Amino acid sequence: MQNQLRKLLAPTGLTAIIAQITLPKSDVEKKFSAQGLIGKIISEFLPVVLGIAGFITVIVIIISGIQFITSGGNPEAAAAARGRLTFAVIGFVIIILAFAILQIVDKIFLGNSGVV
Repeated sequence: MQNQLRKLLAPTGLTAIIAQITLPKSDVEKKFSAQGLIGKIISEFLPVVLGIAGFITVIVIIISGIQFITSGGNPEAAAAARGRLTFAVIGFVIIILAFAILQIVDKIFLGNSGVV
């Protein structure tokens, strides 16, 4: 972009002024580093949240399985338990994928070991 600007302003003599202009350094590197706010959230807060969510999901899966077994031939109770079980399994898969994405972000963007 700076080269295009030089070509446009070359006839006016402003290329020397443009060569002296430098853009200020961005704070984005600080925010996305392991010491920045986003790095701390990813490194410390999200694994705890994912662990709690995984634990709750396993409990819901167990409760739904027990309700499905004890439905006693009642099709409405069996369907409700099956629906809860399906949503709990989908939630568990989403939690696993979130943890995998967290590891990828930690490894690639923050440069850590990948294991939070």
